[in-house]
Amino acid sequence: MDYTTTEIEEKANRLLNDMLSEMFAQNNKIIGEHPSKQNHEVGIDHFYEIRDRETGEFLNLMLNQNKGTASIDIIKTKSHPECGKIAFQLKLRHAKYFTRELNNPLFFTLCDISTNKIYWYWIQLDNSIDTRIEAQENQNLYSRF
Repeated sequence: MDYTTTEIEEKANRLLNDMLSEMFAQNNKIIGEHPSKQNHEVGIDHFYEIRDRETGEFLNLMLNQNKGTASIDIIKTKSHPECGKIAFQLKLRHAKYFTRELNNPLFFTLCDISTNKIYWYWIQLDNSIDTRIEAQENQNLYSRF
C-alpha cells in the first residue's frame, strides 16, 4: 500500500512516541511529548520532557527530528566508506544549528513504518561533525550525515 507523506509522518510519530513511552516507563520515568506545530518548526519536531515516575521531578529535556519512511536505504556497496549506514542528507545550516546553537540534546530518528524499526543518531555525539561541516562549507554543498 502506498501512503501519503502525511500518513507516513503520522505513523512514524506514533511509532516513535509509543516506543519512547514504553522505554521510559520500563526505567521508572515519564516522557511528555510536546510537538512542534507543522509549518512552524525549523528542524525540531518534538520536545520531550523527562520526569521521574514516582516524584514527578524534572530530569531532562530532549529534542527530536523524526522522519518516516516505508523503506530504509542502507548503503550496501562493500567498498563504500559508509557501507552499512543509512544515507541521510542534512542541510549545512541545520547541521550548524543542531551542533552549535542548541543547548539540549537532539536525536534524529528514522522510523521504518513497514518493519516498525526505529533508527537513531545523536548528532552532538558525533566527533566528526565539525570536520564535516568545515568540508561542506568549503564546497558550499549539502552535508551528508
